[in-house]
Amino acid sequence: MKLISYYSYDDPFRSVPHACSRESDRVPLLVNCAGSFISKFPFTTDNPTGRMDYYVMYLLSGSLSVRLDGVLHTVTAGDSVVFPPKYPYFYSYNGEGEDLNYLWVHFTGSYAKGYLNELGFEGLPRLWRASPDAHTLSCFRNLFDIFSKDSAHKETALASALLQILLSLSDTAHAHPKHENPLARSLQYINASYTDDIQIPALATMENLSNSRYHVLFKEATGMSPRSYITMLRMRHACDLLNTTNLTIKQIGALVGYEDSHFFCKIFKAKIGTSPSLYRKNEKSNVK
Repeated sequence: MKLISYYSYDDPFRSVPHACSRESDRVPLLVNCAGSFISKFPFTTDNPTGRMDYYVMYLLSGSLSVRLDGVLHTVTAGDSVVFPPKYPYFYSYNGEGEDLNYLWVHFTGSYAKGYLNELGFEGLPRLWRASPDAHTLSCFRNLFDIFSKDSAHKETALASALLQILLSLSDTAHAHPKHENPLARSLQYINASYTDDIQIPALATMENLSNSRYHVLFKEATGMSPRSYITMLRMRHACDLLNTTNLTIKQIGALVGYEDSHFFCKIFKAKIGTSPSLYRKNEKSNVK
């Protein structure tokens, strides 16, 4: 899939982020916009206010870290995520491993919640784990095809295509559920405690795995080693503190898990490509 976006109505401001976000009870189901996103570059999406409509993501490839109710989950190919209106959503791609590609659709309507509940998508936000499915991909392609053509009944056709997508996602999630993530406990622990001195053997023990098996499964799930994953989380936190606080470099290093400030600066430059002080200076100049 390519990087594509479709909108169901003409909006002179649709180039503005989230411009197609709207709620409506005019019809039972109304598709606002849809598309395909693909990237080999790391990025983070953080929308603290959420959208006015429902947001469905379906992952085709790569691995995405999605935060749901304060807990980070690793989303992989075949998984789907549904965000309700006005829910603050956060997800990130680290740029490692397979290129990220996911399909997305935003919708609203007087019975949108009713359709979702009937299909088992209640208690939003939710992550449904399933295997990649050719039929679901075909349903999205059909939706995109309808968007690209002029039709007197386009709105109705889009709603029908969306229902087919939701039906396919529901059937796939329930008929072909993935096994529970064998690293769920340790990943949750890492994301909550990455500034601590985490010992990798202790993580393997937590999941009842040998050290070697734990490393293999962790690399398959995240695209990186456990130690690299912990370092990545620390660097993200450090960048945020450099951007948003006046804490010293030494203080920031200590807060993210490095008591030795020289070692922190060395790791930061190796991972980010510049020193913490230059990073802070460049980010502040960019804001201006």
